[in-house]
Amino acid sequence: MNLVSDHFFVFDSISLNEVHSKLYGFVVDETGVHTKNNVGNLSGNGCYVQITVDDDIIKIEQDSNGSFGLYLYRDGDYFAISNSFFRLQDFLKTRVKLSANNDYIYQFLALDMCSLAYSETAIKEIEWIDRNAVLIINRHNKQLRFELEDEAVNTISLESELGIQVLDKWFARWSRIMKGIRNSTNRITIDLSGGFDSRLVFLLLKASGCDLNGIRVHSAISDNKVHKEDYE
Repeated sequence: MNLVSDHFFVFDSISLNEVHSKLYGFVVDETGVHTKNNVGNLSGNGCYVQITVDDDIIKIEQDSNGSFGLYLYRDGDYFAISNSFFRLQDFLKTRVKLSANNDYIYQFLALDMCSLAYSETAIKEIEWIDRNAVLIINRHNKQLRFELEDEAVNTISLESELGIQVLDKWFARWSRIMKGIRNSTNRITIDLSGGFDSRLVFLLLKASGCDLNGIRVHSAISDNKVHKEDYE
């Protein structure tokens, strides 16, 4: 297993015996932010990829947003996996033949570095794995398969009674999470852009009972690193 850093990994079907359980990134729950293995129910909240090894079975799952991304090269019985497209490309470039996906690249550049592709990447032979997919690998026979987690997506009107109830539960939960994070550390730094989401973050912090004077705020568009309009 090629451990690129504490946050990124690359391994292939040849090195499966070197793969170990590890949480890459962090999980957020009502008790704070966790960066260690065995954090219990991951519940999809945070920014992470978790590898769990149990005997001959390797299980790889990611947060509900697919924040890192999982990238797969597969040709016959050989495959390689990483939570970094660039590191996987670098790992493979001297091992296999790779070719540019020009249609993807041109579209990516034309859309201000955004992509409409579902599973394609800038390399034809590397695919982007769906965020709901759990990868299951058998180290004994080197077989790889996917299990898609059931994710029901519903639309609820915010003007409805149910919509208000859901919003209240969401607000109360994330307020508790904010408070849990604040209670577990004496230092919080928040990066803000100055838009709607920034005000929502402040509202959650305020509702959780956090003292905003104890939180350092950075803004992407303010020279003095504190966005006065947001704070007011």
